[in-house]
Amino acid sequence: MDNICYSGEVFTFLDLIKRYEVEIPIIQRDYAQGRIDKKELRRNFLEALRDSLVSGKKIRLDFIYGSFVNSSFQPLDGQQRLTTLFLLHWYALIKIVKDNKERRKLLNKFTYETRISSREFCQSLVNNFFHIPMKDMTLSEVIIDSNWFFLSWKRDPTIDSMLRTIDDIHELFFDIEGLWDLLEKENLISFYFVELENIGLTDDLYIKMNARGMLLTAFENFKASLLKLSIENDFEPGIDPRDSFFTRVDTVWTDYFWTNFRRDNSIDKAFLRFISTIIMIRLAIERDKYKAEERNPLIQELQDKPDSIKSKYFSQEGFKYLYDCFHLYSNLSDDIDLTLDFPLWRHQPVDSIISEVVYEEGQYSTAQFYRSSYSMAFRCSWWVRANRIFKTEGLSAMVSA
Repeated sequence: MDNICYSGEVFTFLDLIKRYEVEIPIIQRDYAQGRIDKKELRRNFLEALRDSLVSGKKIRLDFIYGSFVNSSFQPLDGQQRLTTLFLLHWYALIKIVKDNKERRKLLNKFTYETRISSREFCQSLVNNFFHIPMKDMTLSEVIIDSNWFFLSWKRDPTIDSMLRTIDDIHELFFDIEGLWDLLEKENLISFYFVELENIGLTDDLYIKMNARGMLLTAFENFKASLLKLSIENDFEPGIDPRDSFFTRVDTVWTDYFWTNFRRDNSIDKAFLRFISTIIMIRLAIERDKYKAEERNPLIQELQDKPDSIKSKYFSQEGFKYLYDCFHLYSNLSDDIDLTLDFPLWRHQPVDSIISEVVYEEGQYSTAQFYRSSYSMAFRCSWWVRANRIFKTEGLSAMVSA
């Protein structure tokens, strides 16, 4: 699967809310950047924004991406940054002595769906005008003492975090003159804005992006979705983080594949073919999960297109099996003889069986490898060898006929 080079549009916060209403969806967690234990993270972020505004150097805040629901943009990723930017722009607004209804109307296009109290606080914050206190005063106390502030709001974790962030913003940005104009006219603080619909994706797909503005590869997206599935279903209860699947796939197993199966400075395709083979084996073994009329097309698709792998094909047992296969191969010593002592097929692999699984080695074309019986033959022969290794290592209980 080729990398997709869609990078979205470059927006500032004001660009975003001028074009769309922004609604933090109910599925998102509370605003966390203002929590007590996030002080260092919060301060570092705010100081980076301040440095950009003071120095005039542009800063790019990676990605804000999501989809549209009832004409409102709902971010799938970027809630924390957007909320902090909203609070910074609100602060810039109240620093302006002369009230501006149009700007207030603009900021009202940012809201929370998570809790009614969070939504009402954002609206009240924008719509109630008051003079900004001196730098040595605590701005959150002024807000709490306002007649429009409900004391019950203090129990809302999002509002509590917002108040703490507001205090830090007051401390760091109080001395900056013309703050709103810097934010509005200079376009110093921006981010990549990506609509998932534009790339054929929706928010039910767990998708990750890298800092260069391109979608990650098929393998990296699969790994992200598998991590989400693992967390939601507790696939690795009580495991030492150092031994978890996702630590090892980024370290030990990556080293093994990089050393043995690197092509064009990439091992993603090797990982995809290895995992697609495991999935085909599991689909054949776990016969209660799919009916034959469903299972056979899935196996055929995986044979033809290894990058079509999906995390949903894994049960907890299949996940453990994948872990053990990675672990077993990455720990094989060079002196282990994997040759078969009987003729299997007339097409013998040029290198090891696993190399035939992860790359189309030898005399066969890509089309032959994907579409002919050679591909399945090589994968079946690899399975025979894996079966033999499992029994040698005392893991035969894992192997089903």
